[in-house]
Amino acid sequence: MSLWAVTFLEFWKRTCSSLSHRWDCSEFQDIEERPRPEFTAMAPMTIRNPVTGAEEPYFPENKRINRTLTGFMAIIIMVAVVLMFLMAIILYRTILTIVIDKSDTPLTGFASRIASITGSVLNLLVILMLSKVYTSLARILTRWEMHRTQSKYEDMFILKVFIFQFINFYSSPVYIAFFKGRFVGYPGDYNTLLGIRNEDCGAGGCLVELAQELLIIMVGKQLINNIQEFLLP
Repeated sequence: MSLWAVTFLEFWKRTCSSLSHRWDCSEFQDIEERPRPEFTAMAPMTIRNPVTGAEEPYFPENKRINRTLTGFMAIIIMVAVVLMFLMAIILYRTILTIVIDKSDTPLTGFASRIASITGSVLNLLVILMLSKVYTSLARILTRWEMHRTQSKYEDMFILKVFIFQFINFYSSPVYIAFFKGRFVGYPGDYNTLLGIRNEDCGAGGCLVELAQELLIIMVGKQLINNIQEFLLP
């Protein structure tokens, strides 16, 4: 699907360039974008346009910069929340593995696998929950920043959501791929996290667990979204 999407976009760009050259519109530039209706309604003051002489809604640039910086501080806080949940899931997997190993049940031999799968499912639920929360928060923050045009508003909103969603969805796979099993220590001097020994990869490495994590996150997210679209169109 992604291959056909990229192919379509490239051919569409070629068609647009061909038509622009044929119609002599290659140097065409759009007129200045009009202010957003929300900006017009919420702007605290107006200023006279030096070109047209008309009164236009205005929001001080220094206040907008301060609000934008506040919005990015909110991103940093939410990223810290994501990392806290990641640490909690790591501790959950470690503790569950220890509990199952010490229990006298037939599941003892599958302790690591059970902890890994349930941890991945729990991670998926946390990802979806934080995604919903932050998308709403990003929309509120971007509206509060008082961007003048719709394109600027959308650019800032997309930037906020992209940064957070990237870290939200890929923090766990990155941890498994590059950090898990690297800080275990050695017999007699194991490294610990909050008093619990750091988790290690299996005998075959972390590749299987990484594939499992990606499968649960990607397929699970798509499945849940499809169910939501079916139940709440």
